[in-house]
Amino acid sequence: MLFEISDSLRNYLISVFPEVEGDGWIEVMSGASAAGLPAEKLTLLLYAVHEAPLQRSEFKAVVEREAKLPPLALKLHYMITFNSMDDEETQRRLARVLDAFHERPLLGPEFFDPALTDRLANLAIQLRSPTAEELNHLWTALKVGMRLALYYEVNATLVKEEEEEA
Repeated sequence: MLFEISDSLRNYLISVFPEVEGDGWIEVMSGASAAGLPAEKLTLLLYAVHEAPLQRSEFKAVVEREAKLPPLALKLHYMITFNSMDDEETQRRLARVLDAFHERPLLGPEFFDPALTDRLANLAIQLRSPTAEELNHLWTALKVGMRLALYYEVNATLVKEEEEEA
């Protein structure tokens, strides 16, 4: 499910850059696979996942209906960067990403990986500012010097597929 959420973000970003042919210019990575950054690619790095607590009223409504567990609500933390020797190109690409997520902070099913279509209503995307300590840990783990990057929190609430009635 995590890869499918990342892939959905990737699908949206590919639609924002129609002049770039193919989809090999954007790389989806996680902290485990990120030993350095690929050159001349936009990198979408998932570096943390947290459970997002449901609001009390939502949980109460779920409990009152057949005592089912509430849906899984996640907060996913992403770093997006473009690794290039051309500083201008890096800034231009990241500015386009910034504009894209600002103009469309909620992504719907048209961008979802097919595995998520019936399990997710939308993805809510918000720019965030990590602490200096978070940045230090992240860039140290990547084993590269700090570079210009955007940091986003993506909220996703997954709904369980309805069990078929016997």
